[in-house]
Amino acid sequence: MNKSLSILATILISVILVIIIFQTLVLGQHSVYNYLAIVAFLVFLFISIYDVRNAEEDD
Repeated sequence: MNKSLSILATILISVILVIIIFQTLVLGQHSVYNYLAIVAFLVFLFISIYDVRNAEEDD
């Protein structure tokens, strides 16, 4: 169950990141907070991908 939760977290973080990028770049809502959120979610995504690679297999 550990690996499946890590994969789920990675997917959810990716979806949120895509929404924030769409809001910032396509809709034109340029804000320092949006750019900080993009950087923060990119960091979270890299941590989550690292966690998926090192998670224990499902039993």
